[in-house]
Amino acid sequence: MTNREQLHQLVDTIPEERAGDALEALRLIARTHGKPGRPGFVGIANTGEADLGRRAKEILRAEFGEPETA
Repeated sequence: MTNREQLHQLVDTIPEERAGDALEALRLIARTHGKPGRPGFVGIANTGEADLGRRAKEILRAEFGEPETA
């Protein structure tokens, strides 16, 4: 069975209430097929704050209330 055939078979199993989500995902793939560059969702979580990587432990401790260790 080809990938396309498997895809058609899978589409038939998607519940109607989720069909819109699947359709939008497939539209995104179809729009970006063959286009150079990053997908549109890259950078979507950009907070504007610089250097979050260095502060990751500090941020997690603040969010989850874990005490700092020495």
